[in-house]
Amino acid sequence: MNDMATEDDAPIARLRQAGAIFVGKTNMHEIGMGTFGINIFTGTPRNPYNDQHMTGGSSSGSAAAVAAGLVPLAIGCDGGGSIRIPAGLCGIVGIKATYMRVPFHFQGGPSVANVGPLAATVQDLALAYAVLGGADPDQPLSVCQPPPFVLPPSTPPSLAGLRVGVFSAYVEGSDPQIKSAFWDTVAYLRELGATVVEVEIPHLQALHLSHSITILTEISQHFDSQPVASFSPDVQIALALGKQTLDSADFLAAQKIRAYALGVTNQLFHQVDVFLTPTTATLAPRLENDVFKAGLSELSLTTALMRYIILGNMVGIPGLSVPIGFADESNLPISLQLQAKHWNEHVLIDLARTLEARAPTKKPTLYFSILEPSSA
Repeated sequence: MNDMATEDDAPIARLRQAGAIFVGKTNMHEIGMGTFGINIFTGTPRNPYNDQHMTGGSSSGSAAAVAAGLVPLAIGCDGGGSIRIPAGLCGIVGIKATYMRVPFHFQGGPSVANVGPLAATVQDLALAYAVLGGADPDQPLSVCQPPPFVLPPSTPPSLAGLRVGVFSAYVEGSDPQIKSAFWDTVAYLRELGATVVEVEIPHLQALHLSHSITILTEISQHFDSQPVASFSPDVQIALALGKQTLDSADFLAAQKIRAYALGVTNQLFHQVDVFLTPTTATLAPRLENDVFKAGLSELSLTTALMRYIILGNMVGIPGLSVPIGFADESNLPISLQLQAKHWNEHVLIDLARTLEARAPTKKPTLYFSILEPSSA
């Protein structure tokens, strides 16, 4: 194996010090530049709930390994949904914490990327988050943060006083089964005492464009020394957009939109404590045979997977994906995304516990638990 690491980055070092046992590496979308989880060079992970469908990406192997029972916990990197999308499509939980809540050293997408855990249960996720989070003097952007903490579970759950925001028109862009599960969950939260507040986020299209400009520019610059032809076709397209189409004026304009989005987000969380959306607007897409050799570049599908993801990466707020049900015929998971203001991961984890306790459970078609005792 080329370029093997000679030391642990902070997230790995913290997990190892806490007693985690590392069993291997998983495949992912090449250089993290895609939401499908396809990799024509090292292999494409399959969705354990239906192996003819995608895991989502870019942390595709991490999500598949957890969902299939191979490990209770895996690590991903989220610059545009790369933790939350595969967690959502594979029916597990995943959290992108506040920007630099989990310190790490990575230069590809430095202003949008976040390291975080994907886990089989909310409790496993909470434990991993508590270990991973916290300031690191070697990473200056991580230093000014409050200590991470997790609330103890409450029994029975009460959501009295919790303000939950929904943007109805935003949800309308989802698959009908996702919409149905979303509104059913909102009704359940209201029954538990939550106050549901209708909110609006203006100029979402501009925000989505600003994220595309930002991440394409940052990643293409990071890989500028490598010839574009050495990558798979879909990654070549993305890198070419970043290198040949976008310039410094585009990047600066995107950052102006980001500043505007920060203001909008501050106003949003004056109205609500948690902002709810589906994790994705579509169920896990089908894997067509030709993608294993050529990859896939399909804007409409990428847009559907990233529809609810972008805000968290551009303004740095935490987001958590938690499963809430399954599609009727395909058996594919349906998940909800919870977002809160900066440093309020504990609010998301607490609410995710409540949703997890209600959600129906099904083992995937492909399941190989290494933790349960053998029946033999």
